[in-house]
Amino acid sequence: MEQVHQIVLTERNLLTVTRLNEVISFDDTTVNLDVGGSTLTISGSSLTVQKLSLNEEEGREIIIAGSIDAVVYTDGGRRRRRLFGL
Repeated sequence: MEQVHQIVLTERNLLTVTRLNEVISFDDTTVNLDVGGSTLTISGSSLTVQKLSLNEEEGREIIIAGSIDAVVYTDGGRRRRRLFGL
C-alpha cells in the first residue's frame, strides 16, 4: 500500500510536499516530483529548494520557496488534475 503524500501551500510562496518518492528535476521555474506514481509539477519563478530529505526516517519531504503559479498532477504524460494554477 502506497503512503499518502501531503501538500501544504502557504501564501503562494512556500510549498511543502511530504512522502515524495523522487525529485525528477528542478530549476528556478519548474520542479517535478514523483509522488505515488504520479508526477507533481510545481511551476513559478525564483523557485528554490529550501529543504530536501529523502530519508525515510526524516519523512521524505521537500520545501520549495518562491513565487508559485501552479501545482499540477500528471499521470502517464496526461494532465490528470490541476490542484492550483492560473
